[in-house]
Amino acid sequence: MWIYSSLTWNGHDFLDSIKNDSIWNKVKDGIKTKGLELGQLSFGIIKDFAKIELKKRLGIE
Repeated sequence: MWIYSSLTWNGHDFLDSIKNDSIWNKVKDGIKTKGLELGQLSFGIIKDFAKIELKKRLGIE
């Protein structure tokens, strides 16, 4: 369990993008298929990838 004291707008945006477990799992799997680990990528790249996956799911690519 983790507790945060404050969260930036980017943090809220990211959490909104990955709050669905299937989206988060697609993000993690997509990163792994590229031969990378989550810790190797910047927060911005991971957030952008999550938004792409969410848009695909909503059909608004």
